[in-house]
Amino acid sequence: MAITIGIDLGGSNIKAALVNPAGNYIYPVIEKTESDQGYKFLMNQVNSIIRALTSLSPEPPTGVGIGVCGLMDKHNRRVVAATNLSMLKGKHIPKDLSELGKIPVLMDNDVNCMALGEGIAGSAKGKKHYVALTLGTGVGGAVVSGGSFISGHQGGGGEIGHVQIHHSGPVCGCGSNGCLESYIGKQAVHDYITRNYPRLKGYEISEINKMAEAGDDDAVEVFDYIAKMLAVALASVVNIFNPQLIVLGGGISNAGELIIEPLLAEIKKRAFQPYTRSLRIVTAKLGEWAGVIGAGVLAVEK
Repeated sequence: MAITIGIDLGGSNIKAALVNPAGNYIYPVIEKTESDQGYKFLMNQVNSIIRALTSLSPEPPTGVGIGVCGLMDKHNRRVVAATNLSMLKGKHIPKDLSELGKIPVLMDNDVNCMALGEGIAGSAKGKKHYVALTLGTGVGGAVVSGGSFISGHQGGGGEIGHVQIHHSGPVCGCGSNGCLESYIGKQAVHDYITRNYPRLKGYEISEINKMAEAGDDDAVEVFDYIAKMLAVALASVVNIFNPQLIVLGGGISNAGELIIEPLLAEIKKRAFQPYTRSLRIVTAKLGEWAGVIGAGVLAVEK
């Protein structure tokens, strides 16, 4: 059975592991992303991880899959934009890593990799029509229809975090106004809490989650707000793509039913009723390793 290396290259951490086609992984690795050291250093850091996993593998890995937090030009194998890791813009990561390590490297958007992982071995296993989102520092999205990713002219698309939900809303990291991410990205949620619930200022979202579970009204209202903002964007996504399932990943998704229940209720108010009758919303089963598994499977499939 082919073994590959899956890598999730994020703005804060690099996660990697050996992966097989069934979505099983071994020897997981997490390292801090040393982005302040420059692109060359970062590529050497990733290559060191590849070498270490290769030495641990029971057979030579057949390839490397890497998920990157940014927009992809898949045809030219380069990063078009990366808001949270700007040094990657314009870089040909597969080419640069292949030259360092002499092993085939394939690249995709990190949320596409998360969606692929969840489809192979997670919450979307067996589903042909689903939407995946990561709710964390930013808001990432991927759309699977008929068992294939929806992608456009340059191989990109599915950027649900940059669906505009207000024509003159807050400035987003992408440079536009009123994107979903400018309302429920990590910094945006922090700013919302500071303005509206100052006594919760300074708490991490995981701590506010625990407070909400314990019945704190302000904490519950924070998740209601996030759900309603998310529903404004997702109602349009549901109307356009008619998914069976929406899979939520990232830190905010750990709130589970605290966000799923109001989110589904709000989507049902806004989207076509025939499309929402059987719609389910679930959290990512594979957690933080979904992107690594998906990246590894990406390399197997290619």
